[in-house]
Amino acid sequence: MSCSRRTPCRAVGAVVLFLLALGASACGSTSGDTASGSPESDKTIVVTFPILGTVVRELVGDAATVKVLLPDGVDPHDYRPSARDTEALEKADLIVANGLDLEEGLLDPIAAAEAKGTPVFRVAEHAAAAHEGDPHLWVDPVSMREAMAALAPVLQDRLGLDLAGRPATVDRELTDLDARTRSTLATVPADRRLLVTGHESMGYFAARYGYTIVGALIPSSTSQAAPSAADLAALKSQIAETGAPVVFNEIGTPPALARAIADETGVKVVELATHTLPRDESYETFIDELAAGIAGALGGRT
Repeated sequence: MSCSRRTPCRAVGAVVLFLLALGASACGSTSGDTASGSPESDKTIVVTFPILGTVVRELVGDAATVKVLLPDGVDPHDYRPSARDTEALEKADLIVANGLDLEEGLLDPIAAAEAKGTPVFRVAEHAAAAHEGDPHLWVDPVSMREAMAALAPVLQDRLGLDLAGRPATVDRELTDLDARTRSTLATVPADRRLLVTGHESMGYFAARYGYTIVGALIPSSTSQAAPSAADLAALKSQIAETGAPVVFNEIGTPPALARAIADETGVKVVELATHTLPRDESYETFIDELAAGIAGALGGRT
């Protein structure tokens, strides 16, 4: 826009400032920040992990402020909280945590906030298919659906939030997502439905969709463990015996370790985003891409 006799410069400047202000109010990141829109109440829900946070936001809508603590792309097993994180937990009206020690560095601050009276909803306590302490339930949309169905009455009854029809919408979307995932993964030949992962993160996924966990580079549900020489030798034997064609590496696992095992066993390495949201920060896209990546690497149709 340029100045003219009909459009004085001061008027142009006012319009530009107005548009800039308008744009600033409309933009903002969802991960590690408050929910978009003006909340209908002054309640604040603090969610520990971004993938959980995006589903909780779908459930809550504008009924409350949702704040996610961990930045997206950070290994939740390795995260250490800041003083600001601890303060956010203490001031929350509700904490939504994954549970099963996923957020290792947040365990003490969450316990301290709970001791002071802040209610804590642990998602893993509401998934029917628990896998021997495996905290990675978000890779299974059915477990997420069960957890959100349990969270909805807590939000409504304890916090007094009006969720309108969002619980039913979220339930339907997760049901559809499960069906779509099942269809994608069913294209992989039965003898190739074999998973070698960075650490023990895909138990829920494998059990839900009929896949077999061959082993993991780090044989633990936390990426902070360290494999022994015996562990790696056993994994190489398992790959050879089963014919697993791919090592699926993920956050928290040294890429050099994945490449070394792949080179020694003659298989390929495929990076898998098991702990990170996609660009659109959508849980549905996260699961769609996870399923498509596995199916494509193992010889299925995507």
